[in-house]
Amino acid sequence: MLPRSDTRSAGYDRDPSSVEEVIGSVEAVSNGDLCLETAQTLVEALSNPIIAQRWEEPCALEGYTVGGLAAHTARSIRTVLIYLDGPEPAGTPISAAQYFLNGLRDEDPIDSELHLGIRRRAADAAANGSEEILRTATADLSSLTERLRTTADRTVEVFGGATMVLSEYLITRLVEMVVHLDDLAHSIGSDLPEPPGAAIDLTLATLFEMAVARHGPAAMLRALSREERSTVFPRAF
Repeated sequence: MLPRSDTRSAGYDRDPSSVEEVIGSVEAVSNGDLCLETAQTLVEALSNPIIAQRWEEPCALEGYTVGGLAAHTARSIRTVLIYLDGPEPAGTPISAAQYFLNGLRDEDPIDSELHLGIRRRAADAAANGSEEILRTATADLSSLTERLRTTADRTVEVFGGATMVLSEYLITRLVEMVVHLDDLAHSIGSDLPEPPGAAIDLTLATLFEMAVARHGPAAMLRALSREERSTVFPRAF
C-alpha cells in the first residue's frame, strides 16, 4: 500500500472500462471470502519490520501510536469471532453504513469518551508488543477461516446492541481494515500490501452511503461535480 503522501491511492489507479466492471468486482466475491482475503493482507502488513521498529511512535491518527493503531486494526478480525459466539438477536438488521453512523454519531474523535475508550483498549493491547499482536491476528484469522466455512449467513448482535446480518457486518470489518491499512502505511512512510480491489470498491461504496446520509444527496452531488457551488466537505466519518 502506498503512503498517503503519494498522489496515488492503493487500488484507485486501476482503470475500469465501465461502472459495471467495478460493481461486478464487488459482487463476484462473497463478503466472507473477501473479508478473509483482506484480513490476510492485514496479517502480512503487520509483519512489516518497520511497524515493529516504530511501535511506540505517534502515528497518523491523533492519540494513537503505531502499535496502538496496529492493535486496533487487528481487532477487526477478532470482533467477528466474538459476535459469532453470541446468540442470534431478533431485532431489525441495520446496514454497514448505519452501523458506523449509529456508533460514531458526531462524537469528537479526540476527546469523546467513546474514542478515548477505543484508544485505551488499543494501547492496552499494543503494550503486549508487535510479535504478540501479529501472533494473535494470525491465530484469529485461522479461527475465522474455519468459522466462516461452517457458518451460514445469520444475524449477530454487534456494538451498541444493534442487529446485523453477518455478511453485512463483514463489510464493516473491510472498511476498518482498508482505511487503517492506509493509515498505517502513511504512519510508517512505507508501502504495505494492498487490499483486494473489491474490498476497496466496497469500502468506497459504504463511505459514499455514509456521506450521503450525513450531508444529503444534493450536497454530495455538488461536492463531487460542482466545487464552486459546494458548501460541505463530503466527510463519511
